[in-house]
Amino acid sequence: YLVWGGGYIARMKDDLSDLAEEPRSLQMAIEGYPTEMPLPNQLGERGAFIFRDGGKYHFVYSAWNLRDGGGHFDAVVCEGTALFGPYSKPRRLATDVQRQAMLFRDAAGALLAVYSKDDRPVIVPLSKR
Repeated sequence: YLVWGGGYIARMKDDLSDLAEEPRSLQMAIEGYPTEMPLPNQLGERGAFIFRDGGKYHFVYSAWNLRDGGGHFDAVVCEGTALFGPYSKPRRLATDVQRQAMLFRDAAGALLAVYSKDDRPVIVPLSKR
């Protein structure tokens, strides 16, 4: 599957040369969306990716929003038990990220988020295995 932008997803052809189906929006699979925005005053999203861990799918993206009257990118995560949702309401992983965040497990099994803030890398432990 290819995941891009604010959460578009589509299965790819076996040779990865093109999409094998019409894209769908995972935003539509978030609890309460579209009648209630995932984040207050959210204007857009980018940098979406999905990973499976602990029997759950984690849909991560960065959202541009006006949460305090100023513009901010916040990294958020939604969780679900199926690839296409439904997904939980987003929770913030990090505030004021510079565009996107990435999650990975270290050698000890701890889940970490890495993102850029003020042009410097930031690594934040999220959980231990």
